[in-house]
Amino acid sequence: MRLQSEVGATQVLAGIVESFNVKSMAHIGSEGNEEVKFVSTHFPSVEVHPVRPDSGSPGASADLDLVFIGTGTDDGAVGGLIDAWLPRVKPGGLIAGEGYHHKAIGVHKALADRFSLLQVTVMPDGCWCYQK
Repeated sequence: MRLQSEVGATQVLAGIVESFNVKSMAHIGSEGNEEVKFVSTHFPSVEVHPVRPDSGSPGASADLDLVFIGTGTDDGAVGGLIDAWLPRVKPGGLIAGEGYHHKAIGVHKALADRFSLLQVTVMPDGCWCYQK
């Protein structure tokens, strides 16, 4: 099941990068993640910053087109990651992630507590996206 999620997330991420002309992004997740490798290989002009979920404060400058919260992130930590990283997203940029499914109560709660769910796009594979 996890492989399907990663393949789906990679496809969604590729669509976001291409559709929104992403030039810089942070990927929060496990090291060596397939999504990071895919974006780096297929979109060499995109500056990708792989980040571990426990890496600390990201700073405050709004300089990223996209922040993607990927695999290896605890469902309960998603809200804190959104709070920490949303200020780094440029106006019109995106914060997105995966894991929006019926067992991921932490992801549902994190999104509902921070955004109108009418502003969150959820894809069939469980990826979600919010435009700032």
